[in-house]
Amino acid sequence: MLPSSAAEFLLFGGSACNAWAMHTYHRARVQSADIDDLGHMNVRVYARHAAAAMHALLADAGLDADALDGLGARLLQPDCHTRFRREQHLDAPIAVRGGVLSAQPECIRAYLELYNINSGDLAATFCKEACLVAAGDLAPIAFPEAVVAGAHTLLTERPAHGEPRSLPQDSVRRDLTTADMAAHNIEARFEGYEVTPALSTADGWMDLAGAPWLAFADTPPKREANHEEAEEGWFSHDNVSIATLEARHLLVDVPRTGEAVQTYTAIADVGRKIMRFRHWSFDAASGRLLAVLDEVGIGLDLVARRACDFPPAMRQELLARSHPGLI
Repeated sequence: MLPSSAAEFLLFGGSACNAWAMHTYHRARVQSADIDDLGHMNVRVYARHAAAAMHALLADAGLDADALDGLGARLLQPDCHTRFRREQHLDAPIAVRGGVLSAQPECIRAYLELYNINSGDLAATFCKEACLVAAGDLAPIAFPEAVVAGAHTLLTERPAHGEPRSLPQDSVRRDLTTADMAAHNIEARFEGYEVTPALSTADGWMDLAGAPWLAFADTPPKREANHEEAEEGWFSHDNVSIATLEARHLLVDVPRTGEAVQTYTAIADVGRKIMRFRHWSFDAASGRLLAVLDEVGIGLDLVARRACDFPPAMRQELLARSHPGLI
């Protein structure tokens, strides 16, 4: 079962913290388009700001946009663990600071923190990996020695408040197929989407510069009413919904222009207040696994804006969709 300590609900318990001599790489303000059905900045928007900070950090190490073009390379961020601590609302001024945890030619790992500029409250922490691939065929490319050396001048430590808390960081299964989804009656989440030219780069691959969560890359933070109604009793019931405490997004393969992405969701574990669930995103035609998104969520009373138990009917629906053997 999930650890009971997660019920302390870190989204509403963040506070100011020591910056560990990290540099600030990104600043922004929460826009109306960033606000989701729960009334706060959507978790995918956090990911976008962290991705922007990662690009700026690597530019500080010597790998800016011109250097990427010179190498004929693209930057991928294939592994990101996020721990959410305090919700952010419309017009909040936010920033992302961070530093490098390790740097080798094949991978640069960074630790980042998103915080509220006015209050100093810590909103989320991230541990991200970055790698280089060739723009044409996505073949792996080593980071130049000068960039690795530059990254070593930006070293920091991952503090205790940035470590995983409720989401196990063990290896994630990558052998599951769409046939497994059908065999276990696992439902597709939302409608699939096509990777259009507008979502792609000129070389015919999906644009992943913002490190999007593939499951929802074409879904706005605030969904249409029919989607909200469809989720009543599962992820929403009687003014109780589910807010994400932690997430880990693993990019397995990059979709091409014209391919359709379809995502399936199963629940791994359900407690009194918290639950763990996983999304698998596939190429709809070939069944090729594209990404895995692992999440831990907590019941959120939308009126009181605080953690709460799942209502009995909602918990029953969650348990009915549990497939712990697949996790």
